[in-house]
Amino acid sequence: VIAPYRAQDRSKKSIGTEINRLLVKQGGKKLYKIGINDLYGELYYARIPVIKLRSIKDLPETEQTVFLIGTEFPGTADRSWNNLLPADYSYHKHALSLWKGELRKNLD
Repeated sequence: VIAPYRAQDRSKKSIGTEINRLLVKQGGKKLYKIGINDLYGELYYARIPVIKLRSIKDLPETEQTVFLIGTEFPGTADRSWNNLLPADYSYHKHALSLWKGELRKNLD
C-alpha cells in the first residue's frame, strides 16, 4: 500500500534531485526563482539556497553565472541564456525551465 502523501513526496524529491544534479554539474551554488508561487517542496530536495525574485531586474548584475528557475524565458540582453531542462519539460501542466545565464562579454 502506498500512502498518497508519500507518493506525492517521491515526485517532489525526484524533481528536486534532478535540479540538484543539473546545478552541481554546472557549478551552481544558488538558484534564483521567478514567476513561480510554489515548488517549495521540490526545491527543498534540491538542497541548494533559493532566492525568490520579484523581477528579472533583481538578478545580481555582477555575478558571471546565475541559475534561474521559472516558467518564461528571462530575456535580458546582458546575459546569454541556456535551458538546462528539456524544452518540453512541464510540471503540473506548466512549462518549467532551469536557465543558466552568463554575462555577455563587453564588446567595447
